[in-house]
Amino acid sequence: MNTKRFTSTLVMLLIACACFALGKDSANAITMESYEQSWVDSEGTLAIKNNTNEVVHNVTFQITYLNMAGKPLDYETFTKETDIDPGMTKQIDIPAYEYDRSYSYYKSQDSQISPHKFKIKFKLKGYNQESQSDSATTLPSSNSSSLSAILAIAAGLFALGFWIGLYVLVAYMARVRNRSQVMWLLVALFTTPALAIIILLCIGKSHDDSVEID
Repeated sequence: MNTKRFTSTLVMLLIACACFALGKDSANAITMESYEQSWVDSEGTLAIKNNTNEVVHNVTFQITYLNMAGKPLDYETFTKETDIDPGMTKQIDIPAYEYDRSYSYYKSQDSQISPHKFKIKFKLKGYNQESQSDSATTLPSSNSSSLSAILAIAAGLFALGFWIGLYVLVAYMARVRNRSQVMWLLVALFTTPALAIIILLCIGKSHDDSVEID
C-alpha cells in the first residue's frame, strides 16, 4: 500500500511539472517589452521579444485596452510580418487607440487640456504561420498553433509515460526478487531507474525471508 501511494504521488508530481512547463513555454514564446503612444501619435509602437530558439517571421497577437482602473475598454487582433532573431527584441507599429480623441498610453505624454490615459494587455495568438491571404491570417495561425500544442503535449505525455514505466519496472523487479519495493524506488529516484534495474539484475533474488514484500 505504501508503494502504491508513493507511486501515485510521484506520477501526479511529474504530470503537474510537465503541464506547468508546457503552459509557461507556450505563453512566453513572444512577449511584450514596452509600448508607446502619446496623444499626438497616429500609431503606437510596440516592442516584442522573441524568446524561442527560432527566427520569427510573423506574429499574431491580441491587444486589450484597459482604463486606469484595469477594466477592459476594447480589444483588437493584429498580424504583423517581421523578422526577429532568437532572444532579440523588435519594434512594430500598430494603429493608435482612439487617435481622434487624443488618447495616450499611461507611460507616454498626454494632452494637458483633456488627458485620456489607458493601459494595454498583450496576448500571443500565434507566430510563424503560413497565411492563405491577407484577410485570413488568423485562421491558419490558430490551426497551426493548436496542432503544435497537441504534438508537444503528446510528446511530453509519451516521455512521461516511459519514465514512469521505468519506475514501475523497478518496483516489479524488486518484488519478484523478494526485496523492498519502497527502498528500490528511492534508489531509482535518487540515482536513475536504469541504474537500479542493472543493480537488481546483478544481485538477483534475496533469500532472506524477513524482507517484507509489498
